[in-house]
Amino acid sequence: MAIGPASGGMRLRPLDIGDILDETFRIYRRRFVPLITTMAIVVVPSSLLSAVATLVTGFSSDEISRRLQQGGDPTLLIAGGLVVFLVAVVTGIVNLAAVGAAIMIASGGVFGQQVSVGEAYRRAFGRFWSLFLAGLVSGLTVSLLVITCLGIPFAIYIGLGWALAFPVIVLEDRGPMGALGRSWELVRGNRWRQLIVWVLMILIFSLLVSVPTGIFSFIATILAALSGGSQAAMTMLQIGNILFNAVGQTLFGGILYITSTLLYYDLRIRKEAFDLEQRMPGAESPTTPYQEAPRTLPTYPPYPPPPPMGPRA
Repeated sequence: MAIGPASGGMRLRPLDIGDILDETFRIYRRRFVPLITTMAIVVVPSSLLSAVATLVTGFSSDEISRRLQQGGDPTLLIAGGLVVFLVAVVTGIVNLAAVGAAIMIASGGVFGQQVSVGEAYRRAFGRFWSLFLAGLVSGLTVSLLVITCLGIPFAIYIGLGWALAFPVIVLEDRGPMGALGRSWELVRGNRWRQLIVWVLMILIFSLLVSVPTGIFSFIATILAALSGGSQAAMTMLQIGNILFNAVGQTLFGGILYITSTLLYYDLRIRKEAFDLEQRMPGAESPTTPYQEAPRTLPTYPPYPPPPPMGPRA
């Protein structure tokens, strides 16, 4: 198995912060079509569902907050809020499949291997419940700590320790709790470096995603103001924000998953000499699902026949 620049992959080595940023966008360029296809398969239907819910009910999360402040009808607000909440839950659950698939494609980009979108999604759906449970445990824990305000430093500390759980689940076939523990051990002693990388990448990602939405919102807000702030204009503004945000998520949503995959392999190289392991003859492809060897009884060669007896002296 050819691994490295000659095969279209990257040279396996410890990466500094600049290397991680460079390799993230290099893999993004080389795997652009499968990455945006992977994101579009999930983002486009879920965004259309959100747009339809907003169009039918006339509610969005921002609109509900505004009407609560203005003393709107509680029953109608509860119904609209329930619809928005259910759509958000469905969207979040379905997006887990895109996360797993994007990690598979990013891993193929690291090693110069072409992973199809269908193959990536098959692997992601095979690990769906592990992704869901790991995301649920980590999300609830971090959210509860953030709510307390005083727990924000602990939320950051724990969140960084569990940040690589999804790559571990997809690439090592571990269960949810095993993946959280494995991520914790990989990140141990590297939290400050991880924090800097994540802050930079989240800032870059937020800017990229907000560009199409921001341009549309600016133009649509002016048009809504010229129309006198009618309900129809405001509803179309909300739907447009949803759809343009979907465009940003489709185009750039895979970037963060490339970064998490690179951080996963970087820490394995630093702590486990993963680069040397991959250079050994007979090393398995990292994008091939791990399969436990079948358990069979040991076999032994037959005893050799005794040597022929020569004539007696």
